[in-house]
Amino acid sequence: MGYVFVSYSRSNTDYADRLVAHLEAAGLEVWIDRGDMEVGARYRRTIRDAIDGCDAFVLIMSHAAEDSHWVENELDWAERQKKAIFGLLLEGEPWFGLTTTHYEVVIGGTLPSDRFISGLLHINHPASATAEPALRVSQSEGGGSAPSRLTPHDESRTRAGHTDWVWSCAVAPDSSSLVSAAADKTLRLWDAATGDCLRVFSGHLGPVLGCALAADGSYLVSASRDRTLRLWDLDRSESALTLTGHTDAVAHCAVAPDGSYIVSASHDASLRLWDPRTGDTIQTLEGHTGPVWGCAVTADGSHIISTSADKTLRLWDPHTGSTVQTLEGHTASVWGCAVTAEGDHIISASADKTLRVWDTQTGNTIRTLEGHTAPVLGCTIAPDGRYIVSASADKTLRLWVSDPELGWPPEWASAAS
Repeated sequence: MGYVFVSYSRSNTDYADRLVAHLEAAGLEVWIDRGDMEVGARYRRTIRDAIDGCDAFVLIMSHAAEDSHWVENELDWAERQKKAIFGLLLEGEPWFGLTTTHYEVVIGGTLPSDRFISGLLHINHPASATAEPALRVSQSEGGGSAPSRLTPHDESRTRAGHTDWVWSCAVAPDSSSLVSAAADKTLRLWDAATGDCLRVFSGHLGPVLGCALAADGSYLVSASRDRTLRLWDLDRSESALTLTGHTDAVAHCAVAPDGSYIVSASHDASLRLWDPRTGDTIQTLEGHTGPVWGCAVTADGSHIISTSADKTLRLWDPHTGSTVQTLEGHTASVWGCAVTAEGDHIISASADKTLRVWDTQTGNTIRTLEGHTAPVLGCTIAPDGRYIVSASADKTLRLWVSDPELGWPPEWASAAS
């Protein structure tokens, strides 16, 4: 794995420092000139060599940076070396010559989106690239691993229709349909049997990052980078309610099993509980010190689980809004989580390339699952608890299988690879 080079003006040092912390929390290696090198021939060689060795070049675009001779030289050399350039527009307009280059607007000092991070992760892990369009699955059981492959011909159905990245999906309680959420600012309802698109939900002003369905199938919830959530009637394409209150992108959402509340996770480092009937905020859950990437609710609705860039998970009491447990152990951002049907174990997926199995009673790690070669972005547990599936930036899924005779952790954990 290589690293990301950050080019910036000294006038934007505060933002650059926040950006570096954000990128490192996502599992990226970062090279940045902290200004402690003596300017001269050696300085120029150091900068040139750093750009030569990087996998991606991140440019913080501002008025001061546009006037900077050093930033101009760094960009010129990166273009000559055909580096992947990722721009962050902090002030003004996109620079001349970069209007067709990928960039993201961060005016006001917002941090880059999940999509921006995912693009860097994709560039930053070239060893994981495959020459053919295949989905690789590694199966781990009883201390060993037996790689297998699923080619596109093995897929039961491919659903096309979105015009940009698909960030999330949810399956209806009766499994007859599913919903997808995408960066094209829409959600789509699909017939699970035929693959036909039944309905398109439009209204968000930014990429839709998460979605969830009520347990009774009565409504759909979506979470967007436009800082809002929306409730949708599945029989219509219009949103019934827009939930506002978060001050940054809403990354994920979930619905309590009894439908009494909706929970959202935001880059503003908070979670919110919402009344699905009125759209009012019931509780604001604060305690994380970084963006909150994911959330889940236990089957009985008694606890909420959250995952964050601050490298922790938290268990919350939805009635009091207080933290019940803080789960520490991951060494990088925690992207996603899943909870067993009984609510006694949690699985977490992290940018440190591992998954962890946690005991919710003690807050202790039962097992660390290693094998992925890049950040683990998400995970899910089979309904019967016999296996976990994890998804990674290394372009693989891993199937972690338990011995049916041993059951779920802790016995399963001791038998897993």
